[in-house]
Order: sequence, then C-alpha cells, then structure tokens
Amino acid sequence: MRSAAAWLVTAARSSAMSVSSCSQLDARGLVEEVDRTGVGRVTDIRLFERVHVDLGRLPSRFPYMLITPQYNVERALLARAVEAGARIVYDAAVTAVRQDATGAEVDTAGGTYRADYVVGTDGFHSAVRQALGQPFPGKSVLKSIMLADVRLRETPGTALRVPAVHRKLTGRLTALGFRYRHAAGEHRLTGTRMPDAPLADGTRLSEALRGGRFVLVGTGDVTGWEDRVRVTAPAAPGADTVLVRPDGHVAKVFTGTPDPAALRDTLTALAGTPVAE
Repeated sequence: MRSAAAWLVTAARSSAMSVSSCSQLDARGLVEEVDRTGVGRVTDIRLFERVHVDLGRLPSRFPYMLITPQYNVERALLARAVEAGARIVYDAAVTAVRQDATGAEVDTAGGTYRADYVVGTDGFHSAVRQALGQPFPGKSVLKSIMLADVRLRETPGTALRVPAVHRKLTGRLTALGFRYRHAAGEHRLTGTRMPDAPLADGTRLSEALRGGRFVLVGTGDVTGWEDRVRVTAPAAPGADTVLVRPDGHVAKVFTGTPDPAALRDTLTALAGTPVAE
C-alpha cells in the first residue's frame, strides 16, 4: 500500500459495493457508516442487454448494489482496525515469510516484523503463497488494467441507466453467486449464503453474525468453542440445525438435533481445537 491518507483520498479504484460486501460490513457494524457515503443504489441490472438481474428479490437486508468510491470503505475499515489496536505499515512490500513453532516473521525492505501468524491477502501474485510454495487456485482474470477517476460536479441522474455503466457495475457482482465447495452427499444448502432469517429472540441472523463468530442456529453443545461459536434458536421451531460461517455462508446442516460427536468433529475442522476445560 502506498503512503498514507492522500492515497485513500484520491484513488477510487472501485465504485460499487456488492450485496455480499454490504453483508460483510454489516457483520462488523460498519455498513450504516459506509451506506451514508453512497451516491446511489442499483437494484435492477441488465447483463449485456440479455440477462436481467433483480437484486431486490434477494433475501438480504441489502438487496441492492451501493455506489460509493472504494476510499470510503477503506476509511471505515482503517478506523476500525486502528481502534482494535492494529498498526498499519505503509510502503512495506513483503519479500519473505518464515514461520516456526511460536509464530511467523515477515521481511520487508524497511525491516522484519514478527506476529503470531501471517495472513496472505495479496491475491494472485502473493509473496506469502510463493514463500509457502502454495499455488494459486485458478487463473488470473486480467493481466493488466488501467483505471482513471473523473470527478463530476453533479451526479447525472440517468447515468445508472446507461448500458455501459450497467455492464461495469455488473462486474462487481462476482461475489453474489459464490458457493463454498462441499463433499458429495452434503445438504443442498451447504456452501450457499444463508438467508437473513428471523431468530427466536426477535433479532435476525445478520445481527448474530456481527460478532465475527460462527453461529449455530438450532441446538447443540459448543462447550470449548464459546469464543468462536454462538448458539441461537430459529424463530420457527422444529427446523434443522444449521452452522453458519462468520461470512454468512452455510457450513453444515444437521437434521434436527446434531449428533454430539458429529458436531464436535465439524467444529474442530472449521473453528479449530476447543479450549481445554
């Protein structure tokens, strides 16, 4: 990342927030702040003049695409990270990564940093992937791209109805149909986005996910995982028990009350080992 605030202020780089992205911000309590910066909402999209996408029918609190420059999203995420105690280091390209039994080290041109663990989020050309010998699953969509910002004094009211604009915005919808891979024989909902269902306490699933934990909608013993898994009851009794990932996708569907051993195996695989009693 280039230096500091000026980069955040002047570089838009992206101009739309998908339904999935809005849900992710909502889980972190940031969506209202970013929503206020929006200059428009798109619910009706046509793909290449052939396919019609009606976002208004989606089972989400945010059945629309929010039009806002990326720097507005970055400001909100930056403020949240700093508040949580994170230290942001600019102009620090990673050159090497090492790990041992107690943590990991990252080398940059400006020095070496040590932490409990390292998360590589730099995509196709990830230095972390290269250091670990981990290949990228798939192919790069683009070899190169050029972006430019145009600042208008007024927002054209008809701009969002221009076919070329629709095509551009539709490209931001790639996360909309995302589905996790799952083993053969799993429930048909496994890996899909869980609808924002009402819960027995009067809240909704989107609110339960704001803690950044897995949510078990139904019944089950999560002793040892309380710091990573929240248990809540559905508004409609008698439904299957569903384990929902922190990003809102279905991790596992159990018929009725889950078998304790099966639940523990699933939690260990997805949320890590339990805390010793």
